[in-house]
Amino acid sequence: MLKISKNKILLLVGSLVVIALFILSPLPKILAQTAMSVTGYSWSDGIGWIGMGSDSGGNVAVDPTTGNFSGYAWSDHIGWVNMAGVKVPVSGGKPVANSDVTGNAQVCSVLSAGCAGSLVADDLRGGWDGVLSMYNVKVGNDGKTLSGYAWSDLNTMYVDLTGLVTEVAPVTTYSLSVTRVAGDTTGVVSVSPVDINKTNVYPQTPVTTVTLTAKNSAASPVPTCWTVDGTPVVVAAAPASSYTVTMSDSHAVVVGCASVAPVGCETNPSLCGCSGTGCVIPTCLGGSCSCGSLANCDCTGTPQAGYSCTEDTDTSDITNISIVTGSVSLNTPGIRFFKADALSYARPSDPFTVKIEGGGPNYSIGFDWAHAVNQSSGGSAFPLSCVNSIRVISASGSCNGSNVAGEVAAIAGDGSYRLCFIDKCLNTATGLSKLNGVWTVLLTNNGTAVDGLTTKLNFNDTRHY
Repeated sequence: MLKISKNKILLLVGSLVVIALFILSPLPKILAQTAMSVTGYSWSDGIGWIGMGSDSGGNVAVDPTTGNFSGYAWSDHIGWVNMAGVKVPVSGGKPVANSDVTGNAQVCSVLSAGCAGSLVADDLRGGWDGVLSMYNVKVGNDGKTLSGYAWSDLNTMYVDLTGLVTEVAPVTTYSLSVTRVAGDTTGVVSVSPVDINKTNVYPQTPVTTVTLTAKNSAASPVPTCWTVDGTPVVVAAAPASSYTVTMSDSHAVVVGCASVAPVGCETNPSLCGCSGTGCVIPTCLGGSCSCGSLANCDCTGTPQAGYSCTEDTDTSDITNISIVTGSVSLNTPGIRFFKADALSYARPSDPFTVKIEGGGPNYSIGFDWAHAVNQSSGGSAFPLSCVNSIRVISASGSCNGSNVAGEVAAIAGDGSYRLCFIDKCLNTATGLSKLNGVWTVLLTNNGTAVDGLTTKLNFNDTRHY
């Protein structure tokens, strides 16, 4: 039986995989172009050129409303690459400048049925799963040119996406979509004129104003909360049955108040009773605000109902805590966890380095998971049931299946560490992990918030169940 080692992926993609692409698998269906097409080539030392646009064999496009990629890129060495798992934030029908491109592309030739089905036999693909993860890909200042790298597993190859361009068609309409928050406590069952889980389209000119009205089961207006494009604009402390949206851009509206502490002090710290020039993002997260003299923010006001304010008693004079994943040259802020295989938990994050400036010498740095916010889903709260399954281990520690070793009580100083996730924290409704997303997490020292300092956790488990 032919065996292909990790360092012979080039032989694999240069022969067996491309043969399998044309002989064993049907060609993927060519998708219709949407309002944004992607042009140009990406390059990998292990793969070669990958063409995105129609002039290079591909047909990759970006949905101007959702930011979801569609279509296929083409490589003479590995064949079709399905881009449907990649996404970019969009606003006004085009990518948001300086935003992150996230998700995974999938090489089709390692799959058994065109660009679907299970992986082909391991000896045909050398253990490669064909996943190209958008590791640190960003949109440029111009809102259309991409830069950065995707990463393929087995330490095989980086894919340089620098120079790819999204070509934007003229925007003639804006969309307004409405959804309802999970666990709404105010009894909202419908919204007019744009109902729940519906989208209306409005002309770009003249600018339209749309007044949304929430109604209960008796079709009567009901006071509730409103969130627009991820920002709470009407909170539980002062609910309203209506909210007016100006359609100078596309907007996503979430209606309803969840059965958790109301949010909003991210943008209005006075709701929590905080006052001072230092009361800004990320000092305030969720329904509570942590204030301290170093941040020039104090609990001198009166919190509204559902909000609270606590004084930051941290006296260590820490001025900054830097957490970076990967080598210094990549300099990826925060912590990264990626899992696409079927191996069981426990599983570790990528190693990350910690650099503490100021204060000391008695550090005990931790993560305030209870107030972490998911930036990928409009600021949803961290699932508290998952907190006890997270451990901090040394970079040399073990986090593999049932073998967990090298746990540290807290980060005591500069060094390299990893997070160990004991279980998947399964969302039974979706089959995916509840932790999927990009989380903003407050950092603590000796259990107390360090003047609003935060880090990011980029968690991505692509496996169902």
